[in-house]
Amino acid sequence: MARFLSPEWIDHLDASVREGAGSPDDLSLVVEQQITHPDGEVTQFQVVFADGTVRVRPGTEADADVRFIQDLATAEAIARGEESAQRAFMTGHMRVGGNLQVLSQNGAALSRLTDAFAAVRQGTTFDEADSGTSADDASADGAKQPSA
Repeated sequence: MARFLSPEWIDHLDASVREGAGSPDDLSLVVEQQITHPDGEVTQFQVVFADGTVRVRPGTEADADVRFIQDLATAEAIARGEESAQRAFMTGHMRVGGNLQVLSQNGAALSRLTDAFAAVRQGTTFDEADSGTSADDASADGAKQPSA
């Protein structure tokens, strides 16, 4: 079992996307996740589509085309399958930054990631005590913001 957002969890997610979510050869896209913890710490990882492959990497080594910004409670609900990213966005629990046109242009490639995330869900543990900040605590550029 890997703890949600731990280096081991990111490794499991990377292995899952490499097994199942191929990418069009001409797709070059970096999707970044920014998750703010109750203590103000920000965890970031990127899903990188390039040269017909998909990889998940910790941190922010590449310039992101699109950025999803949320608090830990929202990220956990999405990872558990209890909430969709679309609903989180529509209800204000997730913010999206960057080139939004890229999302609509590459929706099919992004939707193939759903199975990879679901496969990892079965082996994920969640720290219930860490939930509790608001998506408003993370700035659009991912900088740490103090909790209220």
